[in-house]
Amino acid sequence: LIDVNPLELPKVSGGIAPKDYVDEYAAFAGGLLHDIGTYFVLAKDGSKAANGKLEFDGPNYILHGLRGYNYLIDNGFSEDIAQFARNHTGVGLTREQVIAQNLPLPAGDYVPRTVEQEIVMVADKYNSKSIPPRFLTVDTYRRKAARFGEENAKRWMCLVNKYGRPSVCKLADFFGLKVD
Repeated sequence: LIDVNPLELPKVSGGIAPKDYVDEYAAFAGGLLHDIGTYFVLAKDGSKAANGKLEFDGPNYILHGLRGYNYLIDNGFSEDIAQFARNHTGVGLTREQVIAQNLPLPAGDYVPRTVEQEIVMVADKYNSKSIPPRFLTVDTYRRKAARFGEENAKRWMCLVNKYGRPSVCKLADFFGLKVD
């Protein structure tokens, strides 16, 4: 979630991350770039050929983090920045989850490695990824996380307890979006 002042990302994400401990510029860059891989998982790209419809390829959407990571690395971005794309899916994916859920990813840990990556991952959960976009509440995302196991829902609530609850309704009003 990026508020009116995008450099206040740690504040929007809950307010407990002291500014002295957060590289705001890395968080800002990561916030802008973390979903770049979504362009590689479109079923319909919004073009005239797609009748103006924009739609994600649902089964392959989970690959957007890794595809974004590879794209950023291939285009000269640092490992630190590229990891924002790789490590933000869900509430972080462990190697064990990738294997147990038979996910179409190389077995590995896809979890935030820095507080900045974690902040971006948490903020990202308040975005519906739908068209048109909507903001999600803590409880709505908890239900989404629970579809992948109660441990995911618990992890989400731990992150909420760590970072707090942003003013999703205020942000939705400011941006003219709805809240689920």
